[in-house]
Amino acid sequence: MLENQNITDEVQQTEENISSHELEAKEDIPTAEAGEAFSQSEEAAEDIPELSAPVIDRVRELACKVAETKELYPDLDIAQELRDPVFVKLMSAADGDVRRAYEMKYHDRIVTGAMQYAAERTEARLSEAMASRMSRPAENAAGGGSAVMMTSDPKNLTRAQRSEIKKRVRRGERILW
Repeated sequence: MLENQNITDEVQQTEENISSHELEAKEDIPTAEAGEAFSQSEEAAEDIPELSAPVIDRVRELACKVAETKELYPDLDIAQELRDPVFVKLMSAADGDVRRAYEMKYHDRIVTGAMQYAAERTEARLSEAMASRMSRPAENAAGGGSAVMMTSDPKNLTRAQRSEIKKRVRRGERILW
């Protein structure tokens, strides 16, 4: 944990050095954009000779993690997040994992967004299902038709007629008198 904190501190110091180095080269770039340019550029870290190889490797690793996290969460602004002490502490607690730190900091917002997306998607699927059912033709047995009504008295039926009615009842037909 202490080693990660030292590396995080060294990376932050490196970012400040690189940001100031980039600003000297391009004075018209705002500070936030310079920090973002640093986080996405591997070459920027190599331009400063006083950095050790492990720090350069760590900067590259963080730049890759930032890019992966930005694919999932496009509103991630790493330059702004690295200025936030809460985010830096979360990142340190997450062993330098940018995604985990971002998800911990914005957990409520992410969960709320996911629930809203799920509700909208469910509503859309339900609407599609209802629309498709309404356009489907009614099936034979699903019609609102009533059972067969017999107008004659069962006492007057012949043996063959009663046998025929029994067969129809066994098949599931309802017969009313």
